[in-house]
Amino acid sequence: MFLFNLLTQTTQPTNNSNPFMFIVIGVIIVAFIVMNVISNKKRQKQAKEEQEKKDSLCKGTKVLTIGGISGVVVSVDHKNSTFVLESGKSQIVFDKRAIYQMELPKDAVKQEKESAETVEEVSQPEQK
Repeated sequence: MFLFNLLTQTTQPTNNSNPFMFIVIGVIIVAFIVMNVISNKKRQKQAKEEQEKKDSLCKGTKVLTIGGISGVVVSVDHKNSTFVLESGKSQIVFDKRAIYQMELPKDAVKQEKESAETVEEVSQPEQK
């Protein structure tokens, strides 16, 4: 009976609406929208970095697939987004989406650093 009395008291219409309630609801909605925008930007950045990493796949890269198969990349087909992985004595064709971890060969890492340095040198104007 006590609960029924509480419900009837709170459900009765009141003429004086509290603007504070609308402000709180507005702030919560704005905070929710801002959090979603920030979260989406982080997710897009991570997806872009992951795609760039998979695009840098080259011959000699050590790869661990999502299925647990590890080996060395023998060839890469960028057009079809596939690569051939040599594991033991067998070679298997995988989609690039199957990559869980990858370790670029040391010479490829050096080439990437050198190409990044040359890009920086070209983009910086000469100082006199």
